[in-house]
Amino acid sequence: MYAKTLLASLVVSAMALLPPMARGQFVGGQTLDEGRQLADRSLRDYVAAALREDNAQRFGFKNLADAKSAQPGEPIPVLFIGLRELKAYRAGAGVGAVLSNARALWFPVVVQGEVRSKLEVTEIRGKWVAGEFGRPKAAQQLMRMYAEVPKMLEAAQLPKEGRLALVRVPALGVELFYATGSKGDHFVVASMYGEIPDLQVGKIYSADVLLGRLSRSAQTVREDQVR
Repeated sequence: MYAKTLLASLVVSAMALLPPMARGQFVGGQTLDEGRQLADRSLRDYVAAALREDNAQRFGFKNLADAKSAQPGEPIPVLFIGLRELKAYRAGAGVGAVLSNARALWFPVVVQGEVRSKLEVTEIRGKWVAGEFGRPKAAQQLMRMYAEVPKMLEAAQLPKEGRLALVRVPALGVELFYATGSKGDHFVVASMYGEIPDLQVGKIYSADVLLGRLSRSAQTVREDQVR
């Protein structure tokens, strides 16, 4: 129940951590509503145009009827950490030194409360455009981890109301959940596509510790290696 309540309040609370200009792209008006509306339309379009009875399972659905009943769930705002900022990070600099607004919303695609897939929408020059759809296993794994975050916060004696966002680190193939609250900033490692020393999926870290470890790993990555 708590995870559902937290998910419902995610967008407004998470966007409070962003700079005012970035924050205005998503909350307090029709922009967020437009993002939700586009996600709903895009999901219907994807199902109509791309799914068939013989490929529905590849997108995470039991069958085509299952896909037609799918709906986008509550969105998760997306932030990112660039390679240059990560390389330049110094202990104590804080998350503001590295976090950027991806101007994107990540939607779980659900059927009767179960996550089947994911859909993203992105704001480009003031307009929402449809993004990636699918990746069922990754989406389900991400949402399972998301449901565990409140328990991790409680175990670490951190405020449950910590604000959350999804943070991507493309240069290192890492996805994180970012929680900020009265006891500081923390990250939970949601997924990792390689090995990074002293970093584990499903573990909570203080922001400074995690960013320091990511920064050390980033030093050997060249910009031309990053898509």
